[in-house]
Amino acid sequence: VLIANPPYSVKDFKQHLQLRHNRFTLLPHLTANSSEIETLFVERAAQLLAVGGLAGLILPSSILSNSGIYQRTRALLLEKFLVRGIVELGGSAFIATGTNTIILLLERRFDTHLDHFAIRADALYHEEKCPNDTDFADSDLLLAYSAAAGLDFALYCQWLADPDNELPPELEGAPLFIAYQREFDDLAEIKRRKEQKTFQKRPKDEQQAEMRGKFLNYCRAAEKTKLVYFALAHTGELKKGEIIPQYTTVLRSADNKAEEQSFLGYKWSQRRGAEGMVFLREPYDGGALYTPDLASRDESPAKAAHYFRKAFLVEAPDEVPDDGPLVGKLRIAPTPAFFDFSRTGCDLVFNLSPTEPTANPVFDTQYPLVPLGQVTDIRNGGTPSSKIREYWDGDIAWATLVDVKEREIFKTARTISQAGLDNSNAQLLPINTVLLSSRATIGEVSIARIELATNQGFKNFVCNEKKLLPEYLYEVLVWQKENIKALAGGMTYGEISKAKIAHFSIPLPPLPIQKKIVEAIDALEKKAQTYVIKDLSDQKRLILLDGIK
Repeated sequence: VLIANPPYSVKDFKQHLQLRHNRFTLLPHLTANSSEIETLFVERAAQLLAVGGLAGLILPSSILSNSGIYQRTRALLLEKFLVRGIVELGGSAFIATGTNTIILLLERRFDTHLDHFAIRADALYHEEKCPNDTDFADSDLLLAYSAAAGLDFALYCQWLADPDNELPPELEGAPLFIAYQREFDDLAEIKRRKEQKTFQKRPKDEQQAEMRGKFLNYCRAAEKTKLVYFALAHTGELKKGEIIPQYTTVLRSADNKAEEQSFLGYKWSQRRGAEGMVFLREPYDGGALYTPDLASRDESPAKAAHYFRKAFLVEAPDEVPDDGPLVGKLRIAPTPAFFDFSRTGCDLVFNLSPTEPTANPVFDTQYPLVPLGQVTDIRNGGTPSSKIREYWDGDIAWATLVDVKEREIFKTARTISQAGLDNSNAQLLPINTVLLSSRATIGEVSIARIELATNQGFKNFVCNEKKLLPEYLYEVLVWQKENIKALAGGMTYGEISKAKIAHFSIPLPPLPIQKKIVEAIDALEKKAQTYVIKDLSDQKRLILLDGIK
């Protein structure tokens, strides 16, 4: 574990550095008169820590948003670290400075993550080679990126695979690419080229073709860079090629000085003869941050330390109490939610208020898009008290995450009694209910082929049998897993509310078309039992895309 509180704003420090064996990639970006010495401490932390090493760095809050060397430092942070947490402190945290500071809580990541995604991006955005099926192996990553960038996934893939590098008209009309065009037209080198006599003497069609080629290459280069840093923000771990998403816990500062002092549990006295820290309560109780002299590491959910410990352990914390000082201050979201990937640049400004994900993806379909709440009855689950033995080991199946590893559920690992059902929020669900895991590990889907109840980690869909087949809903939810997971990008740790999922819209073709889509996917899966089928999930996605057109 490394803790650092580096100096800030040391003017001309570069002229006095005595570096022999330390090489800093940030150093060339600093001038002789630069004062941002704290940026080198970030890179030094990356040099000192082994993979899995932890760091707490106290830095000026400007490092999250300022341009220049700070922008490059943010890029290095994503390249070298997992951002487990950020604590924002106001001017009252440290005596006499009045400087707004942050504490970055970091974990050293594998350098190979950057190499992996740089190679993937090279294959996808190469100017002279169209990507093949293997290059699209990270389609789930592309799907997540296109959602974050506000782009249609199918159109985006169509552009990347186009042999002439041409943008589909619908994609070129998207706000991002309109902004790219404006940015490209304002480039000094483009203006100079258009003014050159050799250019002006060429036929108009050749001039247009040259500018068009330069523009498309400009877009590809920009998108390639954005994808790499999105992937680094998105990825917490790579397990045999599978991406485990990264989450960041953020604690915002108080809105005013009095509230901040209460939050910290102390204030600073300037009274002569009594200068220094003054505890608001004796003995010091840690404010809303932590519990001093705690015998164990298990903090109360009323303290912020509870959530940051869970962040480093990569565990889902308890719900934030709705009546405590952390309400409105603690935010836990997928790390990309703190960045804006819908813009042309890759400035990596870290916005401590995460962006809410778009409610729905864009579908290319002739059929109506219908919110799930209009065609299903969405029911929650619950857990009986574990302290009352009579609530357990009854004859009612009770599903948890371990039971949704297959498409269909015929039995569950645990059961509850009628008394357990009656004395909890669990509900008995009918056969053919579609189960969706909605907490922590989000997006696992199964169809209940028995009556059962579930714990509170599910949103359960009882389909309107006149409008929606459970099997079709299952395939759509599996297909839209990344977009559904993005719905959890608010203030809770990996949880989708009933209200959000109720507004998530899906294409709703007539029942015969739904049945045809399901039968085509079933036939493909049966074939896969006999033959090895490459990219099975992508082929299933293509069946769905073709079926809803």
